[in-house]
Amino acid sequence: AGNEAYFSGTPSNEGYGGAGVFMAGHCTVNVTGGYITNNNCSEYTQRTFCNGGGAFIVWSSTLNIQGGYLTGNAGPGGGAIMTVRITHDVFDDAQYAEGGKIYMTGGFVSGNASHVKEGGGISIDGYGYMSLTGGYVTNNRAGVTNSSTFGDWGGGGIFVSDHHALLYVEN
Repeated sequence: AGNEAYFSGTPSNEGYGGAGVFMAGHCTVNVTGGYITNNNCSEYTQRTFCNGGGAFIVWSSTLNIQGGYLTGNAGPGGGAIMTVRITHDVFDDAQYAEGGKIYMTGGFVSGNASHVKEGGGISIDGYGYMSLTGGYVTNNRAGVTNSSTFGDWGGGGIFVSDHHALLYVEN
């Protein structure tokens, strides 16, 4: 709780974040209780960014949420969680062709905010996937400051990109 993540790099270094949890390269994290709360990613430029205040999921990793609370997190995009495929010189091959995956069957994603971009609660970006069959996504806000020229397409609760991202919802 209460972690800060900053990213400073050259234009060739892109796509880091997750002040609470950073997942990359075929890993799995199971959240069945507890709190991922009050974490903040704060840097964003067009070529360097720190997204997913609570959790950032890339390169074929999986986050399973069966309970617990993701609350009070903030980042430029994906206040609580962001999942995306990011290419990088070292990781740009077939084994990292998928974005991150989120399976939510319970728990709370609430009171999170994106400062600049989309997805106040959850942002599902390029090649990302989310299955939402239980739990609550409530009281999240997108584009809180929106002081940049990078745009905000909304998605206070959940944002789904037009770049091969998928959201499956069942009640």
